[in-house]
Amino acid sequence: MSEGNQPSKFLRFIGILLMGLTAVVLLLAGIGTTCVALGAEKYPSMASLVEYKWLYQVFVVLTVLVGIYAIRATVNLIRKVKNAYRQALIALAAGVVISGIHMFVSLSLRGSAAPVNFIFYINAFTLLVFLIFRIPGIWSKVDFEGAPDETDGDYTAGAALISSGFLTLTVHLWAGSTHTWNGINYADAWHTQLSVIGWILIVSGTIFAGRGMFRKDQTALEIHKSIG
Repeated sequence: MSEGNQPSKFLRFIGILLMGLTAVVLLLAGIGTTCVALGAEKYPSMASLVEYKWLYQVFVVLTVLVGIYAIRATVNLIRKVKNAYRQALIALAAGVVISGIHMFVSLSLRGSAAPVNFIFYINAFTLLVFLIFRIPGIWSKVDFEGAPDETDGDYTAGAALISSGFLTLTVHLWAGSTHTWNGINYADAWHTQLSVIGWILIVSGTIFAGRGMFRKDQTALEIHKSIG
């Protein structure tokens, strides 16, 4: 890993990490909205949304689909697949539009945009970062479409998976304040399922990071042998 490649690898790492976290947040948001979409009448604070459950069901479907597409875009960014950057922009733009409409509707109907406002902000921030990457002087350093680097890809994939895993495991903590009604934290409703998914992500990320370390050691050994 040469010094000249450090800025490229760092910027690419930050971009993919943000993209991966945004994708997971979108997916969790879509799944979490099912509480309102299927049972708004169960929560006094959501009474004004009962007539609009159909609309929130649309939000669930669209947000989950965009979240899945964003995960696909993240994987393609890691693999340096052609047009992966464009896929990321499409996913982020769609996330901003859908969460923006969702936020406006919730604010209009119930006087509060939480927790969808958080989804909107993280989407908008990541989209802004990716647009900044497209500035010519920066774009040449980001290296989203260069030759694949398996070691770099393993490290990046590992970091994205581990971070996403921790985000999934702790969703009941960071989303709890906006999902608690009558003393019940509904962000923890699927505790077992989300815990399993979270640990699978963390273990998978650890494996990728370990493979990257092994490949780096193997490359260093081969270079040492060739010099010797």
